[in-house]
This record gives sequence, C-alpha cells and structure tokens, in this order.
Amino acid sequence: MSLPRRWNEYWFHPAPLLDLAVCRIVVVGFQLFCLASRDGVDQIHRLLASPLSPYDPLPLMRLLFWPLGDAAPPAMLVNLLGGVLWVSGVCALTGFRTRLSLGCFAGATVVLGGLQYSFSGPMSHIDALTILALLLLALSPCGHALAIDARRRGVRRREVDPMARWPLRLIQWLFALVYGSAALHKLAAGGLDWANGYTLQYYLSEKGLLWDAPVGLWVGRHHTLVQAMSWLTLWFEATFALALIVPRLTWWYLACGALFHLGIFVTMELDFSQYLALYAVFIPWGDVVERVHGLRSG
Repeated sequence: MSLPRRWNEYWFHPAPLLDLAVCRIVVVGFQLFCLASRDGVDQIHRLLASPLSPYDPLPLMRLLFWPLGDAAPPAMLVNLLGGVLWVSGVCALTGFRTRLSLGCFAGATVVLGGLQYSFSGPMSHIDALTILALLLLALSPCGHALAIDARRRGVRRREVDPMARWPLRLIQWLFALVYGSAALHKLAAGGLDWANGYTLQYYLSEKGLLWDAPVGLWVGRHHTLVQAMSWLTLWFEATFALALIVPRLTWWYLACGALFHLGIFVTMELDFSQYLALYAVFIPWGDVVERVHGLRSG
C-alpha cells in the first residue's frame, strides 16, 4: 500500500458514528458539569464588582470588545454570553443543530474564560484541550447518532462514516503533543536533573501548604518516593505517543494517565478531570456496545 493511501486510511477509514456521538455527549456533558460547579458567570460578576481585581483585557478580548476599549464589558453582556453558553451547550448535548450549537458552545466558553483571565489572577491551560476538542467535534458528523438531528434525518445508529475517524484521531494526537511538550519543558528547564526529586518536592510542599493538602505534604517528605514519581512522570509524558502507535498499549497508558492525574489532584489539588473525560476519544464505543450485546445474548 502506498504512503498516501496509508495516510488516507489512517485518518479517513470508515468508523462508527456511535464513537463520535458518545464522545460528544461525554465531552459536552462534563464541560457543562464543570461550568455549573464553577459558576463562571457569577465569578465574572464578582470580579467586575471588586476593586481588588483590575480588568486588563487579553489581546483576544480587546479585539472582540474593541468598541469598549480597555473598559470591562457590562453585566448585561456577560449574562447574554452565559445564556448563549447554556442554551448552546444543552443543544450540543442533545444533538440539536449539532454543529452550530457546538461551535457556539466552544466560542462562548472561550469568551467567558478570556474575560475571567483578563482580571488579575492565575491563568490555567487546562481548558484549552477541551475547547479544541469541541471545535473539532463541531467540524465532524457527531450529530449523526444519538442526537435529535439523527432522528430527524433517519440516520441509523450503526452507520459508519469516513469522516467519523479523523476528529478522534486528531484529539488523540493533541494529547500526545500536550504530554510531550510538558516533558520537553521539564527537560529544557533542568535536563535530567528535573527528575532528581527536589524539584517535585518543592512543588508538592508549595501546593500542599497553599491548598492545605496533607497527602502532598506527606509525600513531599519522602525524597526516594518523589524521585521515583519524577522519573515516572517524565516517562509517561515523553512516551505517551506510543499509545497511538502501538494499539495494545493504549489501555495501559490510559490507566497510567488516570492514576497520574488522580495523584496530581490528591497531592496538589490541581484538577485535570477534563483530561480524563477526554480520554473517551480513545475508547471504541461501537465495539464496547457490540461486546455488551454479545454477553447479553450469550
């Protein structure tokens, strides 16, 4: 098989629309849950009312709200964006006007997040991968199964589509890039000395004291354990791409990733649960459903 044909087969071999639809439901549903628990619109209102949090718009916010200059947007506009966020999110979850609603949901998430980060305070990169996933799903036929759109169009649940594979593949490779860049950043900053245990001990102690995480403080007192964790972190992040190249390793890497992010949460109070929800793109949901049906019929 020629290289161009292999490339086309890798990205566009017909895949079950069910895989894409389940990922849409998991990603959108979990994002809505996170938005509800964070109450982002109310946080922006509190920031607008607080003199201790000056508004310094990010470049994207300055571009979007250029008529306002450097002034903060009015509360009415924030409420409107919050309404768009929730309406589009529910529509995306149920698969109504799926592509349009997913695009609006991703856009409203970007704008509201950008407004929050435009006030003085720490910035987080955790939401970035979820937003990219939402945008990619918006370009896919993810509303052709388990969706109101599918019922209107009469699309069967078991149908496959050559455009159902590439978004999931691309999100998988985004994971490899995110983890790989994290490993490169560590190695660029300190080389293999990063894994000597002292760097991670510092962060465990800092976050443990800041967030009152007793587990992190306890782990930080055991240098040999922290050194082993440092090496395992580098290994996991630097080699995650093997999960895409060698399929039989995928489940091992997903299990390691779940333990990795759970450990970060327990020891440092850093929540990467969105990544765990996005692991849904690695699971062949069509095969899972067929096996469940096989066990029931057997």
